[in-house]
Amino acid sequence: MDVDEITMKRFEMMNEKVKEAWEAALKILKPSRRELKRGLELHANSVVIDAYGFAPRSSVEGDKLRAA
Repeated sequence: MDVDEITMKRFEMMNEKVKEAWEAALKILKPSRRELKRGLELHANSVVIDAYGFAPRSSVEGDKLRAA
């Protein structure tokens, strides 16, 4: 799959707000095809964790954590 196919597939799945942000970012950053391809590959192969949304509300059970 080439950059255009990957980009179009992702673009089709985006909601309108995300599409607007995507287009704005491309206009500002002006990535080359190579840069866009590399960025999409990095993103696809990365494990992304949203630490902001992860907010445990209980104390840690140290014994269970060490055993894991």
